[in-house]
Amino acid sequence: MSILDFERTWEACVLPNGIKLSHCPLEWDKRLYVSAIFGVGTAYETPDKAGLAHFLEHMMFRGSKNFPDFLVLADAFERLGGEWNAATGHEATEYSYAGIVDTAPRVFDLFSEFLQKPLLLDIEKERKIIKREIEDELNEYGNSTDLAWQKGQLLWPASSHALPISGTQQSVNAIAMQDLWDFRKRHYRADNLAISVVGGKAGQVIPHLQKCFSSYPLSAESSPTLKHSKTDFNGPRLRWVANSDNQLHIVIGFLLAGEWSHDSHAYRLIDLLLSDGFSSLLSKRLREDLGLVYDVSTDLSQYRDYGSLDIHASVTAESINAFVVETSKILASLATTPASDSDFAKALNNAKVSAELFSSHIEELGFEIGWCRLCGKDPRLSTDLDKLRELTPRSLRKVASSIFTRKNCGIVVLGPPENEHLSEKILQSLALP
Repeated sequence: MSILDFERTWEACVLPNGIKLSHCPLEWDKRLYVSAIFGVGTAYETPDKAGLAHFLEHMMFRGSKNFPDFLVLADAFERLGGEWNAATGHEATEYSYAGIVDTAPRVFDLFSEFLQKPLLLDIEKERKIIKREIEDELNEYGNSTDLAWQKGQLLWPASSHALPISGTQQSVNAIAMQDLWDFRKRHYRADNLAISVVGGKAGQVIPHLQKCFSSYPLSAESSPTLKHSKTDFNGPRLRWVANSDNQLHIVIGFLLAGEWSHDSHAYRLIDLLLSDGFSSLLSKRLREDLGLVYDVSTDLSQYRDYGSLDIHASVTAESINAFVVETSKILASLATTPASDSDFAKALNNAKVSAELFSSHIEELGFEIGWCRLCGKDPRLSTDLDKLRELTPRSLRKVASSIFTRKNCGIVVLGPPENEHLSEKILQSLALP
C-alpha cells in the first residue's frame, strides 16, 4: 500500500469539547497503539516547582474512581496483556497503551476512566520514587549525566527548556498536592488533548472514542500560552561536567529554529547526510577512515520555537581534539559546498524509505499524528515528502551555512575533572567560520 493509499484510510474529528481524535486503521495487523497527548511539559513550569508535569504524570497512575489503588488500576491494564506507559517531555505529556487490537474496546473504556477520574493517591510514596529516579542520573560528583539537559543549560539558560524534566530534589520536595490538582486543571484540558489510535478497522474506533471522551469537561478558562525566553547564546561555549570514565562523552550542539520553521525539512536532510549509516559523512570519516570513534550519531532536538542539531560521540582524551577538528571540517564543507548529487540522492531516498516504513512503527506514528493535530499542523507523510523533494543541494548548503558557525555552537563534555584543561584546546579546534 502506498503512502497516499494509507493516508486515505485515516479518520479524524474534533469533539464538541475540543478533544482531537485520530484513527489510522491497520486491518492487516493485530497491533494496537493508543496515544493520549496533553500539550504540556517542563516548558510550562517555574524553577521552584520544576518537575511538576513529570510528578503529575506519575500520580495519574495512582488509582482512579473505579480502580482506587495503584496496583488495582495497574492490574486492570496488565490483564489485557499490553504495555501501559507514559512519558513527559518539554512540551508534551503522552499516556500510551500498546497491545493487540482484540482488546480495543476494553482499552478505550479503561483509558477513559484513567484519564478522566484520577485520585492522585499516595503523594509521599511517589515523591520518594521520583527522587530516587533523580538520584539515578547523578554521578559521584553530584552532577547530572543527562547530556540533553546539560546541553539545554548551555544553549537556553534563561528558558524553561533548561529545567530538568524530573526536577531537582529541592523542587520535588516543594510540590504539594494542591499544586498537582491545580496543574492538572490548568493543562489537562479537553482542548489541550489529542487522542490517536493506530490499529483496528475503519469506522469502529472513532465512534467508541466519541462515546468514551465526549463527557470530558470543557474548561471555561483559556488555555495557558507557552512563553519562551529568547536565548542570548553567543558561542562557541563549552561546559565541562566532571564524571569518572575512561572516555570523554561529547555533544556538539548547533542552534536551530523550531520544528515548524520553513527550514525544518532541510534540517532533516542534513541530519541524514551526517549520520545515517556507516557510509554517512561523519561515520565514514571519523570511524572508517580515522578510527577516532566506535560510534557517532546526530540528533534533532526541536521544540515549537527553537531547537538544536546535536552530534554525539565517546572519545579518548588523546583523540578529542582530532575528533572536533575533523567533525567541524565536515560541517564547514556542508556549509560552503553543495552536497554531491550522490549523497543528496541517498539522503532523500532514505527519508522516503523511512516515511514508507513509518506505518510499521506504530508508537512513533501515533505520537506524531496526535502531536501535529494538537499543534494545528498537517500530519500527512505524503505532504512531508513533497516538501523534502523541493530541496536541492544548493538550498541545503544555504541552510547549513546558517547553522554551522562558531557563534552558533555549544559543546558539553562529560569527563574526568583532571582533563578539563582540554576545554580551551577543544574550542580552538573548531574549524568553523
